[in-house]
Amino acid sequence: MKTFLKILIPLLIVLAAACGHDSLPTETEPPETEPPLTTTVYHGITLVSLPGGSFQMGDTTGNSDELPIHAVTLSPFEMSAYEITNAQYAAFLNEALAAGEINVVSGYVKGVTGDYAGCDYIHLAGYDYSGGPEDSCWVRYTGTAFIVRAGKEHWPVVYVNWSGAKAFAGFYGLDLPTEAQWEYASRAGKQYEWGTDDGTFSVGKGNVTPYWHPVDIGGYAPNPFKLYDLVGNVSEWCRDLYASEYYSVSPRNDPAGPATNKTTEGRVIRGSSFGSNDFFSRSASRIGYLGSEYFGSSVGFRVVRN
Repeated sequence: MKTFLKILIPLLIVLAAACGHDSLPTETEPPETEPPLTTTVYHGITLVSLPGGSFQMGDTTGNSDELPIHAVTLSPFEMSAYEITNAQYAAFLNEALAAGEINVVSGYVKGVTGDYAGCDYIHLAGYDYSGGPEDSCWVRYTGTAFIVRAGKEHWPVVYVNWSGAKAFAGFYGLDLPTEAQWEYASRAGKQYEWGTDDGTFSVGKGNVTPYWHPVDIGGYAPNPFKLYDLVGNVSEWCRDLYASEYYSVSPRNDPAGPATNKTTEGRVIRGSSFGSNDFFSRSASRIGYLGSEYFGSSVGFRVVRN
């Protein structure tokens, strides 16, 4: 009899485990697997494929334009791992010049054809006297071609306005990120408050206070989405018009910003630049008072492919 029970009891346990809701509980659930992030190089731009997903957009510790916190769901997209550099922008200008799409007038590159005809792209003579000799536009025009000052090739391009950033992106069939895409990328699927490798803020996490000018891209550890310099180096143009009250009416899925805004409000800029503090470096921080034609030593951009 004892031998029979030794055989029967294990058999009953096996049968119970095979029966749906009557199965014996396990102590731990299998870990969730994250989709792999793949990278491609497109026209010299390294793009990271980001999975679609949902996150909480906004922040209670920021300004009133970061409220209300609201759920946003985004479709998959690709984002450039790095900010666009002086070398990449100069290469674009040379291609656009050869195609007859731009010219140079009094130190400004201007669009001749296309959506941004008549618009300035970049202020080649841009210089911020308050920031020292390193706060300059490092793209130069020789009269026949665009070049970059030696040693500045891998610094992010600056003194480029929103039109110039959009023109670059459109030239290669790309776009600027929406601010929802930018914040999602910075939070890295982990609701990170700062877009660093571990979601914390310090001087060693990005070019925020050690230097008062940009530095070579990719010099600090990337966030979990393999994106670099989301904290520090330069702030970045987004595609959206800015409206301080937009979050209260923003759609849940793939928000693209308001159709119109007040004349005193401009385009969205996301991310902090050199010399920024922890408050302005947050994933949720927004700047919206700069118009499309603003040029500055601390504003550049990155691109997306949707």
